[in-house]
Parts: sequence; C-alpha cells; structure tokens
Amino acid sequence: MNSIIIYYSYQNNTRKLANYIKEALNCQILELLPVVPYSDNYDDVVALGENEETKNVRPELQTNIPNLDSYDTVILCTPTWWYNIAPVMISFLEKYPLTNKDIYVLATNGGFGLGKGKECLEELCGKESIHSVLEVPFDEDEMEISMDVVNAWIESIKK
Repeated sequence: MNSIIIYYSYQNNTRKLANYIKEALNCQILELLPVVPYSDNYDDVVALGENEETKNVRPELQTNIPNLDSYDTVILCTPTWWYNIAPVMISFLEKYPLTNKDIYVLATNGGFGLGKGKECLEELCGKESIHSVLEVPFDEDEMEISMDVVNAWIESIKK
C-alpha cells in the first residue's frame, strides 16, 4: 500500500492526529496551506469561515502538490468548518481529483459534527472511493473519543 496523508489544520488538533497517523502507517504526509494565512484570532476565523462556506469561497493554496498518481491510498485529515470540510481542503479536492484512490477521512470538530461535509466529500471524491470517515470531536484541546477508536480506525486502513 502506497499511502499519503493530506491535511489542513488551523489549530493543532488535526495536525497532531495527522502526524500520529503518519507514524502509525509509516507513510508520506503533506500539509495544505492557503496563500493568505488565516488570522490567529479564532473569532475572526469563525466569521471568515462562515463567509467562505456560505459564498463558496475557495482559498488559493500555496502548497506545492506532488504527482499523486503513485499513491493508491489517500488519508484526508481536515477540521470541520460550518458543518463542512475546511475550505482549504475543498480547494485541494476541487483542483486535484482523487480518482481511483482508496480514501479515508478523519474530520476533527468542536462537537458539532461533519454535517453536509460527508455529502461534499462524496461529491468531490466519489462515494465509492471513500472507505470510512472518522469524526473526532474536541473540547478545546481535549479529544472526546478514546485513542483506541483512532487506533482501530488506523488498523482498518492497514487491511
């Protein structure tokens, strides 16, 4: 299995989990970064995120995306913004189709769930390509599910 983790993280929760998965799977990892960084002010980012979501704004990416043809498995790690995957991840998926890939998704959230993000993922990646979606709720920096759940999900990717 030739795998890559592609992630976006505003705060560190998604980044920490992406790096944890990288170590567990011993695979490549790629961080998505917008050309214009988001503010450090959480309230400003929440307002901007709502605006991006309601107006379908897609931030431009500064990340150099490698040729993804050699990867058969892609693990997407994204925070949930306004009941959807982060606009940075949507930008990536719209520009770089992941056709003929086995896709696994880890979505962190502040306790509100992925909502229409599942439909967005299915539309952008193809429903048949997505093998599982793990939602990981956080209360601030505290993960609200057991690491056993995360580890079981990682084991499912190895199979």
